[in-house]
Amino acid sequence: MLRIRFTNSAKAYLLELWLTIAEENLIAADVSLNSIQSSVPLSATKPEMK
Repeated sequence: MLRIRFTNSAKAYLLELWLTIAEENLIAADVSLNSIQSSVPLSATKPEMK
């Protein structure tokens, strides 16, 4: 199974993104973060995808 680790700077960026979106819409912030996190494994296995 593929193991994904986020760097501290990536975690900080994702938190900043979530906080910015959450100011207007908590559900959209959660959906956005979940979408990003769920696409990372695909990106790791298909690096040629852009």
